[in-house]
Amino acid sequence: MIRREATLLQLCLKSFKKRVIVFFNEKVQCHRMLILFKIYNLKAAEVHGNLTQQERMNSIEEFQRGDVDYLLATDLVARGLDIPNVKTVINFSFPNEPKRYLHRIGRTARAGMHGISVTLCNDQERTEIKKLNRKLGHPITPYTLQAKTVQRMFEQVVSMDAMVKDLLIEEAGDKELQQGLMEARRAENLIKYREEIQNRPKNVWLKNEKQK
Repeated sequence: MIRREATLLQLCLKSFKKRVIVFFNEKVQCHRMLILFKIYNLKAAEVHGNLTQQERMNSIEEFQRGDVDYLLATDLVARGLDIPNVKTVINFSFPNEPKRYLHRIGRTARAGMHGISVTLCNDQERTEIKKLNRKLGHPITPYTLQAKTVQRMFEQVVSMDAMVKDLLIEEAGDKELQQGLMEARRAENLIKYREEIQNRPKNVWLKNEKQK
C-alpha cells in the first residue's frame, strides 16, 4: 500500500495539481493520505464518514472556493453532490462495485466540460478495469511513471511511516481527551444546574379523543 501512496504523491506533485478529487475505499486510508499530503505541502481537505456533517461541508466548501487543490474522499461525494470544474478524478484503488466507479469518474466532464480519470491498479485490477470500460465504450490510455522516480518516493514514504503512525496515535489521543472534557463539562453542568433542571415543568401530552 505504501508503494501506491508513493505513486499517488508522485502523480500529484508532477502532473495533477488543481481541482483534483482522490477517491479511497477506506476512511482510515483517506485520512492517512491527508497527513502525507500536508507533509509534501499539497493543499488538501478530506471528506469521509469519521467527520461530522459540518466538517464534511467545510471541506467541500474549501475545495469549491479553491482554498485547497485536492479533495480526498470516500464514496460520500461520489454521488448526490454537484461539485463543478473538477479537472481530474484519481481512484486510489478500484472501488468494490462497478457502479461506484461510474459515479466516481462522473465527477469530471460535467456540464459539457472535459476531465481526466486515473485509476491506480495492480495487474488483477487492471484486468477488471479493462473489462468494465470495454462494456462502457470508454477508451483507456495506460499511464506509466518512471520506476526510479516512484522508488525514490517510496523510500521517502517508508522513512516517514513511523512519524505518520505517531501523528495518527496523537490525533486519536486528542479526540479521546476532547471527548473526556465534554463528558466532564456535561457532568459538571448537571450538578451545577441540578435544582433548575429538576424544577422544570414536565412535558404534558394531551390526547384527543381519536388518540385515546
